[in-house]
Amino acid sequence: MRLPAGTNLRIRPGGDYFDWQTLPDGKLAISLGDATGHGIGPALVSALCRAYVRASFRLRANTITFLERLNSLLAADLSSNRFVTFAALFLNPETSEVEVMLGRVMGQYSGIVTQLTSWKHLEAQGIPLGMISGMTYENSGPKYLDSGDMIVVVTDGFYEWENPEGEEFGIARLEETIRQARNCSAKR
Repeated sequence: MRLPAGTNLRIRPGGDYFDWQTLPDGKLAISLGDATGHGIGPALVSALCRAYVRASFRLRANTITFLERLNSLLAADLSSNRFVTFAALFLNPETSEVEVMLGRVMGQYSGIVTQLTSWKHLEAQGIPLGMISGMTYENSGPKYLDSGDMIVVVTDGFYEWENPEGEEFGIARLEETIRQARNCSAKR
């Protein structure tokens, strides 16, 4: 790609990824991961995590065994200075039930926006994935979405992104953008 002369474009390759797939039971599975660091190493870790997640989605018996299996797989493959902060959501479109799983949100910001006024931050169920094999994770239990509810899960790569002047997008701007766009169609 050729850029015009004087263009100030900063590309920071890293380990952030998101993905979704429809499961055989009709649920929508959504995942988001953020491998530590920047560059090709974390990008490869994210690709590995995504592959494990996609395979594990179809095998999951419950939330806890899913996270524990994923953690063990990553711990076996990653060096001691690598880990992945992780979020997965299982949404049942027929009942509006959603299971939220978070492997520590260090470096991730997440929340549930309810109507226009309430913002609830979700708690992680354990340490980041891949740090220590054999870790156990807590179950947050299912949540139910009401009409107008929105779940937002992003990595720090989103709100730490800098404009050409070096100013980060920031969490406050992220929350304001979500509030302003909450009535927009998903097709937009």
